[in-house]
Amino acid sequence: MIATTAICLCTTARAHVRVGVLVGVPPPVMIAPAPVFYAEPVPVVVPSAEPAPTTVYAEKTQTSPPAGTWWYCPVTKKYYPYVKGCSSGWVEVPAKPTGPK
Repeated sequence: MIATTAICLCTTARAHVRVGVLVGVPPPVMIAPAPVFYAEPVPVVVPSAEPAPTTVYAEKTQTSPPAGTWWYCPVTKKYYPYVKGCSSGWVEVPAKPTGPK
C-alpha cells in the first residue's frame, strides 16, 4: 500500500513544493549467493597386488670325484678342490697318494 501526501504552498511567486511520503515500502531485498552442496568423495578401493612368488635357490652340493681320480687344471697348475673353476677345462688324472715311498 503506497500513500503519497503532497503539500502545496502557494505564494505570490507561485513556488510549488511537494513532499512525498511512502508508507508500506518493502524492505530492501537481500540477495544471498546460491547454496553450495558438498558431496563427500567416493572411496576408492584399490586391490592389493599379489605378492611376488618367492624363489628358493638351493645350492648344488659338490660331489667329490671318485677316490681314484683327480682333476687337474693346466692353466693354474693346481688340482680340484684347490681350484673351483678351470677356464681351459679339467684334465682327469689318476690319483697319486702323497705319502712316504
